[in-house]
Amino acid sequence: GCFLEGSTPTFKTFDCYAQAREASRRLVPHVLAEDGSNKYHPAVEMVLLVRDPDVAAAGFCEGCGEQEALRVVLSAWDGLMDAENELGVDPRGVQISATFSRSAE
Repeated sequence: GCFLEGSTPTFKTFDCYAQAREASRRLVPHVLAEDGSNKYHPAVEMVLLVRDPDVAAAGFCEGCGEQEALRVVLSAWDGLMDAENELGVDPRGVQISATFSRSAE
């Protein structure tokens, strides 16, 4: 995954840009409106980039947490935006979200 490269996790390995970009390039065309507008289908209100990255990051290395989780979210968002741009998608009207397990604390 985008958390590990080799056997030693480092801050750099929490970069999910390439995986998010490639996945978005494959998936986004399937959720576009069929009217040729290159906008998301009206039923798509939100894109969830990643769920509980703080828990996932903590599971990959001791001492990892919010800093690494934020890098995961931002790099995934960057990948999605680049894929949308490359595909000519108009993203207006669609919210972007990421959930954190500790958001209620």
